Amino acid sequence: MGSRKGEPDDDDQGEDEDDGGDHADVLLLREATTPGRPIRGMARIHRAATSPVGPPLFWAARRRPMAGGLGPIGVAASLRGHGLGKALLAISLGRLRDLGLIDVVIDWTVLTGFYGPFGFSPWMTFREARVPTARLLGREA
Repeated sequence: MGSRKGEPDDDDQGEDEDDGGDHADVLLLREATTPGRPIRGMARIHRAATSPVGPPLFWAARRRPMAGGLGPIGVAASLRGHGLGKALLAISLGRLRDLGLIDVVIDWTVLTGFYGPFGFSPWMTFREARVPTARLLGREA
C-alpha cells in the first residue's frame, strides 16, 4: 500500500537500516509523487525487544514497567511547518500504545513546545561534565 504525498508510509519501513534493528521500529515519510520516492522524514520507536537497545531505553529501568522510547524523529527542513512532524509523532505514539507501551521516554530534547502538547514533560535534566580521556581510561601519567 502506498501513501499520498507527505503522509507516513507504513509499508516501506527501514529497508536501508544497517544496524541490525527491526524495520518495524522505523517509520518513514516518503514523497509518493517523486520518482524513487525519496525519504523526507523518519521516526524511530524503541521497545524492550529493540536491538540494538536505543538511548531512550537506557532509562527504562527508572520508569514504569513497559516503558517505550521515541527518537530520533525529524522532517526535511523544506517540509517543516506543515504538521508532518506532528503526524509522525502521533503515529509513532499510536504504534507504541498498540504495543502496550504508554510510558514513553525521549532520551534528550529541548523541543518542549513540540512534544508538550502530546503529554511530554521533562522528568530528568543533564549537566555537562568534562573529564580528560586518559582519566576515564585509567591511564593518567
